[in-house]
Amino acid sequence: MFKTILLNNNFYNGGFNGYVYTSVQQPDGKILVGGGFTNIIDGTYDNGGVYYYYSYRIVRLNTDGTRDTSFLAAENDGFNDAIYSIDIDSDGKILVTGAFTQYVYNEGIYNINRIIKLNSDGSPDETFLNAVGIGQGFTNYYGESVVVCLDSGKYLVCGAFDEYVDTVTTYTITGLVRLNNDGTLDNSFIYNGFTPV
Repeated sequence: MFKTILLNNNFYNGGFNGYVYTSVQQPDGKILVGGGFTNIIDGTYDNGGVYYYYSYRIVRLNTDGTRDTSFLAAENDGFNDAIYSIDIDSDGKILVTGAFTQYVYNEGIYNINRIIKLNSDGSPDETFLNAVGIGQGFTNYYGESVVVCLDSGKYLVCGAFDEYVDTVTTYTITGLVRLNNDGTLDNSFIYNGFTPV
């Protein structure tokens, strides 16, 4: 049985120069996109050439597919390595996991290991792992990860890791953690972990 799929010609996006690994739609209809790309085709010149906007591995699109200029402060903002998962908390803040160890926002550099929480404009949430994140996050990391924002305000993260460092402590924990809203480990979540293959 064949199904007819109609293309929405009112949704414009020129495309990316690399893979898209994750996307999530906000309650307002805007779409966060993450992956391995470093730029997005953001329009065309009068002579028919295309304009590339350098947004490193994350971008937000308006409901019509155009780039949301209210997200991120400047061109070249973003991550130094791939994003694998994005989710949106009930307060509109954005959880991101991936292979990255650095985030650039408005010429500020934030060293954070493979997890960060952003405000709705793309700026780092300074209440999460103190935003500085030096040496914090998933320090032994082997591959992809997924983050889920829970109704309780906590975050569930699964992936190919076996160590997590919060603001004060290093934990040896494999494959699955639950974090409090500030990025500290939720010690009420008892889990023994998986064995990496």
